[in-house]
Amino acid sequence: MLLSSCSKPSVVRTECPSIPYLLTEPTSLPEKPDRGSTYRDVAIYAKSLEGQLYQCNLDKSVIRERSAYSRDDVQR
Repeated sequence: MLLSSCSKPSVVRTECPSIPYLLTEPTSLPEKPDRGSTYRDVAIYAKSLEGQLYQCNLDKSVIRERSAYSRDDVQR
């Protein structure tokens, strides 16, 4: 019978999934409309910002899914 203080410590190795570079690269900002632009130009700019924000949130959700998957693996 081995006492716990005499036995070798167990080593647990886990693999972390790598996050694709595409999900972590900077998101480009749309060009701001020039001073004196039309409302249409401002609306296009706002829609472009909305699209970039959507893309960032989509990337974050994929990263969260991957990290949740790796956390689940470690707990099992």
